Formats: sequence, structure tokens, C-alpha cells
Amino acid sequence: MEDDEHLTSRDVADLLLAAEGMPSPGERWAAERKRIGELTKREYEVFFLLGEGLDNHKISLSLGVGERTVKLHVTSILRKLTLESRLQAGLAAAEHALLAHFPKVQ
Repeated sequence: MEDDEHLTSRDVADLLLAAEGMPSPGERWAAERKRIGELTKREYEVFFLLGEGLDNHKISLSLGVGERTVKLHVTSILRKLTLESRLQAGLAAAEHALLAHFPKVQ
């Protein structure tokens, strides 16, 4: 490495993950995006509404189902996309919606 090159914290994190044989966050995110196609139609609707920032109650009203049903769909979405929280799901959904409108950004 030359003297004028600097590593960012993201570079260091990516190097550490690579050394441990783990995918970088960007690689993991890309894999998660590919699994969106595994969602059922209803899960996709819930996923989209998570991206809009709706809570379970508003999603249930929007889709005409109970909150418990929405919670089950959210749990299934998290499992299928290997996400840890509804926040991650909402961010993934928002990004997915943006990329659908601006496909050249991918």
C-alpha cells in the first residue's frame, strides 16, 4: 500500500469479513435482493408497505387482514430474506422500490 492511500472504516470491515470468509455487507445485500422473488404475493405487498414506513396496524388496515397475520408475514419476510429486523426489511423494500424506478442505478 502506498503512503497516499488510506483505508476507510468500510474498507477495513470488508477486509476483516473477507479474511473470515464472510460476505461484505454489499455482497450480502445483493444476495438478499435476489431472494425478494421468493416472497408470496401477500408477503410482497407487506414488504412494499414496510418500505413505505407503515406499522403493522396500518398494514393490516390497508390489506384488510388482522395484525397477527401481518406479524406472521413480516416474520416470514425476515426469514426468507435473512434479515434481522423490520427496519432492515423496510430499508430493503425502499431500496427495491427505488431500483425499480431507476434500474440503471443497479
